[in-house]
Amino acid sequence: MTILSEVAVARREAEIRLDERDFGEQKEINKRKKLIMEGKNPEEESQKKRKYMKEKFSKKKKKIPEKS
Repeated sequence: MTILSEVAVARREAEIRLDERDFGEQKEINKRKKLIMEGKNPEEESQKKRKYMKEKFSKKKKKIPEKS
């Protein structure tokens, strides 16, 4: 049981370190740069993506029948 708690603590510490480094922020910046270089508006593209993802997840919810 002590090993599991040590692993959990180590994992939380690693997550905190990644958050402090702004993990993934550079990836988002590069995506925006790429869209600008292609002549697209990053704001519109992100809205389109959010709308697509929302529709995709709503379709999945409709397909899954509820268990009674």
